[in-house]
Amino acid sequence: MTEGTASAASDDNELLSAMEELKRAQQRVAQLRQQSREKALAEVREKIKMYDLTPEEMGFARVPTVSQTARKKTGPQLAGAIPAAPRATSNIEAAAPDGRSQVKPKYRSPDGQHTWSGRGKPPLWMQPLLEAGAKKEDFLVD
Repeated sequence: MTEGTASAASDDNELLSAMEELKRAQQRVAQLRQQSREKALAEVREKIKMYDLTPEEMGFARVPTVSQTARKKTGPQLAGAIPAAPRATSNIEAAAPDGRSQVKPKYRSPDGQHTWSGRGKPPLWMQPLLEAGAKKEDFLVD
């Protein structure tokens, strides 16, 4: 072999050796992390039981159930309380799974495939139409 070829082979072997060493180190890190994680979980579970902690106290968001959502909409029912005046119909439909309210579409694209609530910036489908002279009112949902 020539000196350049021997040097290249040596570099390749060194690279492969370093890659194997890195792979073994990564496996060891993953193994140690898993062991540490299992120990931490056991400690946390023990503290939760000891102090009778709830998910809300620990900062985890609670997903409202249907009955809780209904209770929020009607409010507390007090004996002898004067019922609140009925609210005007809103364009808010219901809460999304992430807790944010969903809004009924106010505008619809000419092809009927896209809608927009009217909040925020106009959608991409509407911008060229507005620039061409159309008005937002042209796209109102019936």
